[in-house]
Amino acid sequence: MHPVPPSDWQPPDPWERLADGQDLEHELDREMCKTHPLRSLAPRAVARRTDCDDVLFALNDGRLAVVHLTWNHEVDPAWPYVEYVADWADVTSELQT
Repeated sequence: MHPVPPSDWQPPDPWERLADGQDLEHELDREMCKTHPLRSLAPRAVARRTDCDDVLFALNDGRLAVVHLTWNHEVDPAWPYVEYVADWADVTSELQT
């Protein structure tokens, strides 16, 4: 089950919460090779950083992931790069770094 952000959650600057992240979800799907670790976790875009290509995704295993999109189809499963966040309690502090 995908973790749902609390209704009053607002990400810190320079992040913005997304009302609809389908374009970023499609981009991530296009970038990932068959063996990328997020391939089977049905990522859903929750927030994006406005000053670079980082996106916060909710995963169907209950975790969150900050992903650096490359805007290229990748063949190396290390890209796009992923940093996992355990839960909503940790996400705000993680986004501030």
